Amino acid sequence: MDTFFLICFIFGALFTVASLILGAADIAIHLPHGGADAGLGHDAGGHGADGHHLPVLNLASLLAFLTWFGAAGFLLLRFAGWSLLLALLAAILAGVAGAFIVARFLRAVIASERVMDPRDYALEGTLARVSVRIPESGVGEIIFSLGGVRRSEAARSVSGRAIPRGTEVVILSYERGIATVQPYEELLTNGRTEEVEDGSAPALRDRSGTTTKE
Repeated sequence: MDTFFLICFIFGALFTVASLILGAADIAIHLPHGGADAGLGHDAGGHGADGHHLPVLNLASLLAFLTWFGAAGFLLLRFAGWSLLLALLAAILAGVAGAFIVARFLRAVIASERVMDPRDYALEGTLARVSVRIPESGVGEIIFSLGGVRRSEAARSVSGRAIPRGTEVVILSYERGIATVQPYEELLTNGRTEEVEDGSAPALRDRSGTTTKE
């Protein structure tokens, strides 16, 4: 029986290493409804922040069970002199503990994942500030924050007029690495905020990237 435990340990350990190398540690094993997945899945795994069922019975946790089960059983039976029944029970408990630890780790990883919305990273409608003067019919530079990251981009005026350094502007479009901007005060004067409200112009966002409405 100690050979069986040893085989379980070697199999689990080898495939754990292989799964990590192949990037397969997060592949979930979907079991039939009403089976072990129904029992363990809802009790131990729960649901993540995105509402999806978390993979409690997955390749990583099952391999952890085999590894801990085999190691504990082999050590207790071969070196501790435990009886087969006690060693088997202890090995099962050790295997369950290993699988639970891995499942909890996966749950924490999945819960920390955040779905990226492409609209949060669109430049159009973002408030920025001119860091390098935009000359007449020329290109300057603007700075702004988007998606929590401070960025700078080349920029030109939509009207072709010069825009002084420090002017607050709104990015109207972005093509070929150059942003087309207009001073925020001009947008207010021209009534463009009404267009923002009815959806005919880009929604304005402050320098932190948060959508605002005037």
